[in-house]
Amino acid sequence: MGLFDFFRYRKTKQTVNTESSAIEERHFTGVCDTPLDAKYTPEEITTLGRRDIFVFGSNLAGHHAGGAAKVAFNRFGAVWGQGEGLQGNSYAIPTMQGSVDTIRPYIEKFIELAEYEKALTFYVTKIGCGIAGFEVMDIAPLFRDAYNLPNVILPIEFAVYIENENRSIHPQRILDTMEAAHQERVKHFDSPIKVIGIGGGGTNSVERMIENPLAYVEYSVLSTDIEVEQSKVKLKACLYGGNPCGINPRFHTEEGFNRYYANTENNSLVHSLIDNSAKHVIIIAGFGGMTGTFGTKWLVSLCKKADISITVVCTIPFEFEGIRKQERAIDAANSLKEEGVDIKIIKATDLTQKYNDISFFNCFSLLDEYVAETVKQLCDKLYVSHSENKEIISPAINKLPCEITTHCYGMTRTFADIILALNEEKRYTSPDDALSDLSFYLQRLRDNGDKAAFLAVKTIRHALHDPEVFIDRKLNANRLRELVFEKENFILAHDKSYESYCREKMMNLITYLNEFRRYRRQIDIEYDLVAIESASKVRIFKLSFCSPTETPIFFEMQGATGMNYPLQFFVRAIRNLWPEIITDGVLDAAKMRKLMFGNHDDAISQLGLEGTIKRDYIDDSPCHPEVFVPKVMGTAPIYVKESETGRYIRSCGEGKGPNSIPDWLEFQIAKQILEKDKSYKLIGNYYIPKYDYTLPVYGEYSGRIVFNTQAEKLKFIEDVKLGKNVWR
Repeated sequence: MGLFDFFRYRKTKQTVNTESSAIEERHFTGVCDTPLDAKYTPEEITTLGRRDIFVFGSNLAGHHAGGAAKVAFNRFGAVWGQGEGLQGNSYAIPTMQGSVDTIRPYIEKFIELAEYEKALTFYVTKIGCGIAGFEVMDIAPLFRDAYNLPNVILPIEFAVYIENENRSIHPQRILDTMEAAHQERVKHFDSPIKVIGIGGGGTNSVERMIENPLAYVEYSVLSTDIEVEQSKVKLKACLYGGNPCGINPRFHTEEGFNRYYANTENNSLVHSLIDNSAKHVIIIAGFGGMTGTFGTKWLVSLCKKADISITVVCTIPFEFEGIRKQERAIDAANSLKEEGVDIKIIKATDLTQKYNDISFFNCFSLLDEYVAETVKQLCDKLYVSHSENKEIISPAINKLPCEITTHCYGMTRTFADIILALNEEKRYTSPDDALSDLSFYLQRLRDNGDKAAFLAVKTIRHALHDPEVFIDRKLNANRLRELVFEKENFILAHDKSYESYCREKMMNLITYLNEFRRYRRQIDIEYDLVAIESASKVRIFKLSFCSPTETPIFFEMQGATGMNYPLQFFVRAIRNLWPEIITDGVLDAAKMRKLMFGNHDDAISQLGLEGTIKRDYIDDSPCHPEVFVPKVMGTAPIYVKESETGRYIRSCGEGKGPNSIPDWLEFQIAKQILEKDKSYKLIGNYYIPKYDYTLPVYGEYSGRIVFNTQAEKLKFIEDVKLGKNVWR
C-alpha cells in the first residue's frame, strides 16, 4: 500500500458517532419505522425508514413540481425553495442548470456527506435522466466513487453501467491515475523536509502554512479528532484508537495516549509519511492539549527510531486557558529538552510584544500565523543547509547486471525515430501534430500491409545463407547481426526506424530461441519462424519470404497486453516534455534524443546503473520497492529488480506486470515451440529439459529463469519433478 493509498484507505475506515450525526427522527407522510432495505433503488418509492434518504434531481430554485422532486416534496420532507442538499428524509442534487460538468460538484458534495453520515442509507434515483434530458451513460460515471459505499444504493441502470465500466477500465483512466500518483510520489521523495502538525493547534498552524506552501516541504496533519478529515491539508488522518465502532477513546495521560494510539497501524502511518526520503521532520503542536502534548512525544520516538533529524515547534497556552494546561505544556517541553530534542518554544503570552492590537477574538489566529512564520523561516534554513551538504553520488561500476528488453524501451526509441524522421519534412510546432502523424503512420502499417517488416524478413533470410553464419554447425549470432544491420533498403525515411526495429526483434528472437533450439543450419530457423509449413513443425508468423503480410502487423507496436503502455507513455512524454524539446517553437531532434534517451545513457556511463537509479529514480511504492521509475516519466525506462538474481530488468511501464519478464514477446513466441519441443516437458508451471540439463529452464509466468550456479539449477529441477512448492 503506497503513501497516498494509505490516506485514502484510512479515510474510508473512519466512522462517526451515529447518535450525534444521524438525522433526527422526523415525521413525513412517506416515512415509517420499517427501512426500505433494497439492493438497488426501486423505480417507485412510496415509503422509507427513518434513517433512509431519498436522493432526487432538482432545479436550483427548489421548485419541486414534478417527477422525483414532487415525490420528495409530498412524501419525504423536501423543502420548497431549497434546490440542493439534505432536507427532511430527502437530498436534492441540482441537474437542470446546464451540462454534466455543472452537476459533478453537487454529486461530489453528496458523496462526501454519504461517506461521513454512515448511519443513513441514501437511495439515489435516476437523477438527470428525466426532464433534465441526460442519459444513464452521462450521469452514472459521476457516481463511481459512491459505488462501493455500503450506505449508497444506486439505480440498477447506474450500477450495471459502473460494473461494466470497471470490467473494461479504459487505459487512459488507468494512466491518468498512475500519472497523478506518480507525481505525488515524486513530490514526496523530492521533499526533504516533512512538516507534521499534530492535534488541533498543530493542524491550524499547518493550514496557515499551506496558504503559501514551500515546494521542498511536504505538509501533513494528524489528530485524534475526526474533524481533521475536513482539513484543507492534503495528507491528513484521524489516528485509529482501536475502537471497532470508530469512536476514538479519550485519555488524560501520556500512558493513556500510548495505550490507545501508539499502535501498529498508526506507527505504519507515520512511517509512510516520513519514509526514507525525509531528511528532517518538523513537528508542530499546541502543548497543553492532550493530543498535541502526548502525540508529539510519540512522533519524536518514531523519528528517532528511523534515525531522522527532528525539530519540535510547540506553543505554551495563554494564561486564560488555565494554569493546568500551561504546566502540562511546560513539563512536556522540558522533558523533550532533557532528551536532547531540538525544540523551539513559542509562548502565546509573548504575542503582545509582536502585535499591538490583540484580543480574545483574534489571539488564536495570530498565534497560528506566528507559528507558521517561525516554521517557514526554519524550513528555509534547513533547506539551504541540506542543499549545501547534499550527498554526491560518485561514479561506480555496476555491481548488478541489467537485462535489456528491447521490445519495451526499444519500442519507445522507434516511436521517437519515426516522429523525428517525419519532422525533417513537417517541422512540427505542436505535440498534437507530431502524435497525429505517428498515429497515421501506425494505421498505415495496419491498412497497407507490413512492407517494412517484409524487408526485414528478407534481409534476415539473406543473411542466414552467408557461409560464416554457421561455423561447425553452430550459429554465429554476432556475424548474423553484422550482416543484418550493414544493409539498408528502406522505402521511406520514416520506415527506416520501424524496419530497424523489426530486424532487432528478429535478431532478438533468433538469439533467444537458439538458447534451447541450438540451431545447426539456417533451414531450422526458417522452419521455426515463417518459411515452411510442416505437420511436425511450428509456424509462428503469418509471413513469407515472397510477399508482405496483409494481417496481422508484424511485431505490433504496442505492449504485451491490450493496455498498450509503451505507446501511451510515449504520448504522455512528448506532451509533457514538449517545452524542453523544441527550438524556436519547432521540434528539435537533438534535444529530444538527449532528453528522452541520451541523458540516461550518459548517466549509466558515468555513475553506473545503480548510481543512476539512486539519483534519478524513486521506488514505485512501499508495496513494490523492487520497481524503480524515473522521477520524470519519459526520460528513462522503468526497471524491475529481481530479488533472486539481483538483475535490473527494463520494463515498458507496467512495473511488475507481464513486461517484467525479460524479452516478453520473444518468450511468448518461444512458448509455442517449447510446447512441441521433444527436449522439454511441462511440469506444473515450468518447462524442464528432459535429459540435457545444460538447456535453460523456463517458467510460464517468469520466462527464462537465471540461476547463480549449475548446482542451484539442478536442485530446482529436482524440486519441480518431486512436486515441491517452488516459485521463480
